[in-house]
Amino acid sequence: MVNIEEYFESTEKLYMWSGFQLFQSSGHILRNKIRRQLLIFIIISCDSLLLAGAVFSEDLMDMTESLLICIIIFNAGNKFINILIKELEMVKTFVQLRKLVEDQLKVNWKKEILVNSKARVDWLQKMFLWNFGICVIAAILNTIVDNIRHPENLRFPLKMWFPLAPNSGLNLTIGTIYQTICSCAGIIIFTFGYMTFTGLIIHISSQIIILSKDMRNISAKANVKQKEMLKNFIRHHQIILRLVKSTNNVLGNVLFLEIILSSMQTCLVAFNCFQRPLNDPKQAFFVPFLLCTTILPASICWCGQLLMTKSDDLINAIYDCEWYAMPPKIRRDILMIQIQASNSMTLNARNTFVMAMPTFLKTLQTAYSYLTMLTATDK
Repeated sequence: MVNIEEYFESTEKLYMWSGFQLFQSSGHILRNKIRRQLLIFIIISCDSLLLAGAVFSEDLMDMTESLLICIIIFNAGNKFINILIKELEMVKTFVQLRKLVEDQLKVNWKKEILVNSKARVDWLQKMFLWNFGICVIAAILNTIVDNIRHPENLRFPLKMWFPLAPNSGLNLTIGTIYQTICSCAGIIIFTFGYMTFTGLIIHISSQIIILSKDMRNISAKANVKQKEMLKNFIRHHQIILRLVKSTNNVLGNVLFLEIILSSMQTCLVAFNCFQRPLNDPKQAFFVPFLLCTTILPASICWCGQLLMTKSDDLINAIYDCEWYAMPPKIRRDILMIQIQASNSMTLNARNTFVMAMPTFLKTLQTAYSYLTMLTATDK
């Protein structure tokens, strides 16, 4: 038996790990504020130092590596800051969704759809956690290899005030800890941001599936029940439209930068993979990271594609509900619903990019173009 607390348990924990408050009591507010301020400090300090390292580096490989980590942390910071700004709207979206699910869990066939949706969200979150673990291990290995091979290139705050000997154990320890924190901070926010967004979209898609089945059930009911079911359908449809709109408001800036930065990110990772020798220890970082940086944007584009597909299914369900055999007043209401539902619900980036699989393929094409130019420059 799944209750409302169990249904949103993983989402609630995930949201708290992202540094925000969802359904928790006010006692967690101080802890969340401390977490936010700490992450903002890490993002600003790390990006500044990495960008400076990339600008003043004389070696193209070192420059691209610094720029890559800088983009990862900036991308993660963009997600974090946008959720921070839109936190109230994000929480309202989840609360609306929670109210819908609470009533639907009492109906067996709706509960079955919701349980399947939760299973899909849990599977996707496990996949992200595997990616997260691989990226963290790869980042730590990369840091250790870099510091052992080139101890003179260590970057950490206050180095100018503490000019330690390049090969000293203290220098190696501090540099390794700092660079590990740099990499892991970006990966943590990056991963949990993706998990939050994709889970929300899948939950909304399950609501559209329920709505489609509701519409197909209308034709089998008597006239009196048809009116009541149609009224509930319209109310449910309006709530879903508001959920999609608020989701686009929250994620618009995030997705816009995601599309732009993911091309550069994939290009820089691929460049380091292809230009370094196969026996280079740094391949232990770049090869798995190339896979992860491809999977993450693909997953959110897949969720956007899922939303569009379920929206199209809803349009078909409205058309196939035998509306032509219903009373004139109900036919007129269904016609209005058809007009309103005729535009597919989409996940878009500031009305510039529609998050779907064709967009992901274009992102890969752009990354390949960047890689070609960068390779030509290196020669």
